[in-house]
Amino acid sequence: SMACHAKAGERWRFFEIDPVVVRIARDPAQFRFLSDCGGGENIVLGDARLTLLDEKGGFDLIVLDAFSSDVVPVHLLTKEALGQYLSRLKEGGAIAFHISNRYLELASVIAEVGAAHGLKTIVKLDNSVTKEEHSRTMYAASLVAVVARSEADIAKLSASPDWRRQVADG
Repeated sequence: SMACHAKAGERWRFFEIDPVVVRIARDPAQFRFLSDCGGGENIVLGDARLTLLDEKGGFDLIVLDAFSSDVVPVHLLTKEALGQYLSRLKEGGAIAFHISNRYLELASVIAEVGAAHGLKTIVKLDNSVTKEEHSRTMYAASLVAVVARSEADIAKLSASPDWRRQVADG
């Protein structure tokens, strides 16, 4: 679904570890986001923590969307992993984490790991979807954390009342 957020002139690259997910995503009979919105040619297959390091240049935005199931891939939330993401983030860029989870509060974890790198963290909960809308559209509530090197890098988001500062508290 992220492919449909791309705007003209933007180049998006997707990293996916599971070849079955890539096959399904590219099959318009099963999943139409890539066929309808583009991006199917920009998929890197493999563990993103490793394949991201092979990328030349940097990214303005890195989105990690691996935390929505009952099992949390904690290796993606370590100080070392965040250091790897930062090594590929351009100056002025940000890293967004989709951290919706039924059982764990991950916003403070992101803030703490980010603080170890001197990063600022903001969080947004979008729970505007009613049960009836969810049944009809399959949209669901989501929790997102964004980390950046400076307040200026996230100033536009921070200006919105929907976003709140998440402070590392040890």
